[in-house]
Amino acid sequence: MTREIEQLGGQFISSSSRETVLYQASTYTHSLPSVMSILSDTVLHPQITRDELDIQRDAALWEVGEIKTKPDMILPELLHETAFANNTLGNPLLCPEDRLEAMTPDVIQGFMRTWYRPDRLVVAAAGVEHDALLELADRHFGSVKPVASTSSSTSASSPSAPRPSSASPSAPFSTSAPSSASVSSSSSSDPESFDYLSTAPARYTGGQLLIEDGEQEFTHVYVGYEGLSIHDEDIYALATLQVLLGGGGSFSAGASLPPLSLSLCVRMDPLLMQNVDVRAGGPGKGMYSRLYTSVLNQYHAVDFCSAFHHCYLDSGLFGLSISVHPSFLFRTPELIAQQLDAVTRPMGGGIGETELRRARNQLKSSLAMALESRMVQVEDLGVRPRSPSSRSLALEPRPDSRPLSPSLLPLGLFLSPLSHLLARPRPSLALAPPSRAPDDPPRPPARSAKSRSTTARSRCPRCRP
Repeated sequence: MTREIEQLGGQFISSSSRETVLYQASTYTHSLPSVMSILSDTVLHPQITRDELDIQRDAALWEVGEIKTKPDMILPELLHETAFANNTLGNPLLCPEDRLEAMTPDVIQGFMRTWYRPDRLVVAAAGVEHDALLELADRHFGSVKPVASTSSSTSASSPSAPRPSSASPSAPFSTSAPSSASVSSSSSSDPESFDYLSTAPARYTGGQLLIEDGEQEFTHVYVGYEGLSIHDEDIYALATLQVLLGGGGSFSAGASLPPLSLSLCVRMDPLLMQNVDVRAGGPGKGMYSRLYTSVLNQYHAVDFCSAFHHCYLDSGLFGLSISVHPSFLFRTPELIAQQLDAVTRPMGGGIGETELRRARNQLKSSLAMALESRMVQVEDLGVRPRSPSSRSLALEPRPDSRPLSPSLLPLGLFLSPLSHLLARPRPSLALAPPSRAPDDPPRPPARSAKSRSTTARSRCPRCRP
């Protein structure tokens, strides 16, 4: 298989999230039959040897250890575990180190037999003739037998779209997909059973987590609130707010992809996530965002500050992350509270029409840029199966009276759901300070009067240093 992949060229990758296991290939159109055969063998007939598993176990142990040393990677995971404690989205995405030894070929194959069912498999492609993909999907995946389940379905079909067929030689591979999904209550009370795990809704709990790490130079704080589901009518207001607040991170354009992208998605639970990467543009694109002008450009003790937004099928997480010098920690809660309070009102340092228009335009450009990539297109089709035409909902007006497009979002409609969101009880907090603050922390360098006057104009008067 390795030799065949090398001869085909392109890319073969796999990844996992809290909702899906994704197998992706990017290659040329004439290689589609061979690519589909490789993906089918990988998913349905994997040859997992003990020696190979030992190598991957050692690699996973090293990777998990490395991730734990990087606050920007481990704290979002720990925040999910705190916000949804002991259920659904709070289950760890990284395998606990003490459980790696329990991973044997039999355990992994048993997991695949349980979860890799025809009603949970999605085959998606971009740059491929529809009939050709349908024929190949039926040839390579049509023999998968459905598994009887005592729980009710996790997907609700729309009236105009029939339920996806359980692929079999007598029933052609279905291309229909529900336009939306719903989570039903499970009849099983065993929290470790498939029936329970595949239908349990997300239950937000909130909480606090404190981790002391003497090797960290900065104190890292994550404050999160229960967000909105991907189907909520205010989801674009929340996405626009994330862009308006801004965030850190660099942007680098990827290489162009071959003309074919193929994706095979296995749904691990009904909580399908849709995250939009809003970092389109290039270096300096975030200099006019609120967190840059009001926080990063005002307080030199703040090393990083960003808004985050995770949306799932029936819940989500929204909040701010910040990294500060330990000597500045006493000001950090007040600073976060000021920024969240300011975006809930149209006066006194609140959001104005110009600022909102800039955020809307940036979100639109990010969505348009993402859809230019076929790998993004095919991943979107595979992770959240639906009609391809619905991808343009973020860029075009809707026929109903509720404007969900960023282009049509007025200021009044933008502020209302935000006030309700931030008023929800029990926010989640993940705090990772050093084990002790330095004895004599250095004072931030003084700024010139010119720098101070330039940046202070975009700030609320009561928030100025």
